[in-house]
Amino acid sequence: VPVAPAVVHGDWSDFTRWTTCSLTCGGGVHYRSRTCTSPAPSAGGRNCSGHAQEQRMCNVQDCGLQQPELRVGLCAQKDNATGAKWVPSVAGFRSCFLICSRLGSRAAINFSTPLPDGSACNVVQNNRCVRGQCQAVGCDNVMGSRAEFDSCGVCKGSGRTCVSRSGRYSVAHALPGVYTIARFPRNSRMLTVVKANQHKRNHLFFKSASSGEILHPMSALSGSTAGITYVPFGNGYVQLRITKTKELFTIVGPLQEDILMLLNITSFSQRPSNPGFIWRYTVDRSQPQPRTNLAQRFERVMMVSGCSVTCGRGMVTMRERCLRKSDNRLASVEYCRTLPAVASTETMTSCFRSECSTVVPETYEWVSQPWKSCSKTCGRGLQSRDIVCKRRRDAATVSSNMCLSRARLPSRLRECNSNACPEPARWIAGQWETCSVTCGGGRQLRSVSCEMHAPHQECAANRPSGQRGCGLAACPVPRQNSVCVDNLSPYYCSLVKSFNLCSANPRYAA
Repeated sequence: VPVAPAVVHGDWSDFTRWTTCSLTCGGGVHYRSRTCTSPAPSAGGRNCSGHAQEQRMCNVQDCGLQQPELRVGLCAQKDNATGAKWVPSVAGFRSCFLICSRLGSRAAINFSTPLPDGSACNVVQNNRCVRGQCQAVGCDNVMGSRAEFDSCGVCKGSGRTCVSRSGRYSVAHALPGVYTIARFPRNSRMLTVVKANQHKRNHLFFKSASSGEILHPMSALSGSTAGITYVPFGNGYVQLRITKTKELFTIVGPLQEDILMLLNITSFSQRPSNPGFIWRYTVDRSQPQPRTNLAQRFERVMMVSGCSVTCGRGMVTMRERCLRKSDNRLASVEYCRTLPAVASTETMTSCFRSECSTVVPETYEWVSQPWKSCSKTCGRGLQSRDIVCKRRRDAATVSSNMCLSRARLPSRLRECNSNACPEPARWIAGQWETCSVTCGGGRQLRSVSCEMHAPHQECAANRPSGQRGCGLAACPVPRQNSVCVDNLSPYYCSLVKSFNLCSANPRYAA
């Protein structure tokens, strides 16, 4: 008799050595694996439980300021070949694939090969690319961890080690030029700038305080399909994001040096306006509040007067004034005396309003039409009328829009005939009279009249009847060949019989 083979349950072999880290710095990924061969399952034995491969972060040390972020370096390799500047973009579902956009244009190149394992795939969180897919990685560089950086850049922090600073700039400049708005200190994080609305005369840009290098956010992001890019600036690289709905951009930071935010006004305006720029950023709580000098607190501006005429050609005067930046109010010229002048002297320039007209302006008015008939004759009805807009000059009917802003629209409805309605007319029937006969069919009469409560009333058509039949019982029939007997006196019998009194008087019986 053959013997059944023994059941062997599978078990894991030892792990292999960790593979070489996919990146040399900034956080790569390496792997190790094992097989279910020690022993392998047989004769219906259980397979091994658990994962055959493990992966973890490696070389998580920072790459340093002078080494570009991975995407930046890969896109920069195209610079020499094309003669243009290429910067990386990050786009949603393709966040683990390289996308290079040409700076200052909408040209972009999408690469089909996934980025090396460990590449950042989310600019806000610490998630990393693993075999072409974005995997959750905490700020503690542990795969699957939910640890996050707080607003201060501290892993698993409470957000209490930094402070938030904000500001607003809404000074309206008449003359074209470049104006300094704010200065952001080194190590600032999450610098967010919002332009209240689009204005073609105003262009915002950043400038390195040490090297003078310029960064134009809108130009840098013009080719980015997702509004996220890495741009070389100052002593390193900044990560720039922008929304598509309005001019709002963020420098994630930390900044490696102080930077200036400047406003470029490109043209002269008789009626200058500034939609306003609002900014917010975080800085370490231990970092002292930056000292402000007069140039940061005050500035010289050109204030423009209104046009000297209400129509035709006139003049506007431009005078230099000293403005306090904190509240956009005029200050003493002493505070601006040491600041560079905007213009050498007071200047005047021409202005033009609409052509002056000698034509008498048209006037319009509401005209009420006669009231229409009331909806009811009593009991409170409604009455309407038409209201039209007419030109006074020729009484022509025009659009109602011409009168809406000039006069109050008269009422189109009013109540009418609010008096109570009278009771309706009705038929009144009297008592029936005595029947004309007691038997054999007679007639019975009664009076019927119409009771009216108002002139011109009429009763309904269903008038009650004024007569009816009565006494319908049959009358008794006289008996024939009967013997007439006078029960009272036999002497009158012959008379009774002669006058046929037997059937008419109960005294006589046959």
